[in-house]
Amino acid sequence: MHMNVHAAIGILISMVFSSYLSDFEILFIIVVMIIIDFDFLLSKFAKNHNHRRLPTHTFFLYGIFTIVGIILFIFRISIFNFTDLWRYFILLGICGLIHVGTDLIDWGISLFYPFSPNLIGGILKTPDVTDEEKDEVGRCYFINKYYRSNIIKVLELTFGISALLSIILININYFYVILIYFGTLTLHLIQFYSCSKEKDYN
Repeated sequence: MHMNVHAAIGILISMVFSSYLSDFEILFIIVVMIIIDFDFLLSKFAKNHNHRRLPTHTFFLYGIFTIVGIILFIFRISIFNFTDLWRYFILLGICGLIHVGTDLIDWGISLFYPFSPNLIGGILKTPDVTDEEKDEVGRCYFINKYYRSNIIKVLELTFGISALLSIILININYFYVILIYFGTLTLHLIQFYSCSKEKDYN
């Protein structure tokens, strides 16, 4: 799913548990939910240059983070006198698991990594042509296909509205975090507008 959906889910989660979280932890959750997608910068190291085949888009990695956080908590381990480090490991792990779980919806992820790099899941059709020399066309294929899906549109609206309502109904003091959602949404809509007239492979 696109970054704005992950931002919306991060907002929704952080608002539901806001009474147990610090302001920094709330922002941490939302940012982590988004920043995982920045692994596209490492796409050249992935099979078929698909960032969803990287370890950063697998349950395996974030399961490890969660387990490390639990171990730090159980044994009261601190690093550089930072006693709450376990909380951030667990938050990072849970956010990562939710992020990649959500990505099962549109194009899928390497669910069984490191045992298999193959993508599992995804309701959207993958292109027959994804030549890296046609990078712009390839990028536009995914953007156009994403926004032309009625299921995706419903999910986008559902998560966006849910995030907004969670702020209004639970803690209006965090209304500023909705700017993160609208910022990422605007970015993707600009991409969609610029790609709307591009040729894609059906």
